[in-house]
Amino acid sequence: MSTFRHVIIGNSAAGLNAARTIREIDQTSKIVMLTAEDCPAYSPVVLPYLVSGKIREPQMYITDRAFYDRHQIDLRLGTTAEGIDTGQQQVNLQDGTRLAYDRLLIATGASARKPAMDTETVKKKIFSLRSMADARAIVKASEGAAKVLMIGAGLVGLETGHALEKKGKKVTILAKSDHLLSQNSDAQCARMIRDKIATKGVRFLFGRDVAELSRTNGRIRVKTDQQDEFFVDLIVVGKGVDPNLKLVKDTEISTDQGIKVNLAMQTSVPGIYAAGDVAQARHLLSGKSAMFGNWPSACIEGKIAGCNMAGKKYNLAGEVAYNVLPVFDCTAAFLERRDAGDDQTQVLTYINKRKSIYRKILVKNNRIVGAVMLGAYQDAGVVLYLLKKRKNIARIRDTLASGRALWGSMMSNRRFGG
Repeated sequence: MSTFRHVIIGNSAAGLNAARTIREIDQTSKIVMLTAEDCPAYSPVVLPYLVSGKIREPQMYITDRAFYDRHQIDLRLGTTAEGIDTGQQQVNLQDGTRLAYDRLLIATGASARKPAMDTETVKKKIFSLRSMADARAIVKASEGAAKVLMIGAGLVGLETGHALEKKGKKVTILAKSDHLLSQNSDAQCARMIRDKIATKGVRFLFGRDVAELSRTNGRIRVKTDQQDEFFVDLIVVGKGVDPNLKLVKDTEISTDQGIKVNLAMQTSVPGIYAAGDVAQARHLLSGKSAMFGNWPSACIEGKIAGCNMAGKKYNLAGEVAYNVLPVFDCTAAFLERRDAGDDQTQVLTYINKRKSIYRKILVKNNRIVGAVMLGAYQDAGVVLYLLKKRKNIARIRDTLASGRALWGSMMSNRRFGG
């Protein structure tokens, strides 16, 4: 077996799964993993729990030094890659040195989108939550803060707001959209979530954007484009993310929204792969190229990249948008589409406001094409399976939305059509 030098930039879901897969196939090649962070791998989804104090930093880690030793991975913490010389097959590091590679995986993830305004006078009071360093900074800054502004009402924004509310902060959530979770949920489910959050004393300002920020007596004066004016002590921005593409700038690696990859997760440059939040891969239902900012997709993409880097051909069937996350003490699942796209799509719903349950399943040609679930989400994995496998659900249509379908007996009796 040939001995290669595999270099992986990124130490999260995609990078970890790639490294593990390479080592399963190839026990002799060298694996070098670079990460700008100063700690072992962790799931960013859990960062709000660190902010709230529900867990401590050591509980965040999903790997330890033994993992890297066991898989013979040369982990280099606090090491930032600045660029790639595709001709020489080298990664340029921040300290001026160069690292040669035979196979390269770019798993650099994404960064929080910054406010599109001049924030120089208040930038030390503005934070985002994407990394361990961000969480540490928010914890420290929140110690003397009483009022907090969350800019953005997406999943990360809501959970960060919840974390700060748990610490006794007065939270205001401001969003340009007309309802929370506008990228994941429909308006009706969003209203139910909003009503539940409002009981915590959280204030919402929808259909607004920040027009002006200034410092006044140590506090931040906020003025919106709808002429609202108020003061806060801390601002956290959660307005989405942008893939980290700086590394491939001025290279032959093709990009669009993210780094474009084929079914083997290989970029336009042979020997260079991309996976996770930075990669633009195949969408299962449309067949088109798309971005998937979720942990399960990053794991799958990393595994496929690792297989191909180690010389074992393996193609991606396709991915779908999928998130299951807690939102202010209630859990919601969002699978693909949230609204009917045409008159051929059937909308199946089940609502129980008293129990804060909302379930909507979108079906087209007897195949699931999307789902929104609040409260009763336990069968989200089964619904995802049916969606991804394109199973015919005609026989369970009447019980699908309510969640009363007898999944176990149906699966074992093969009652699903092809």
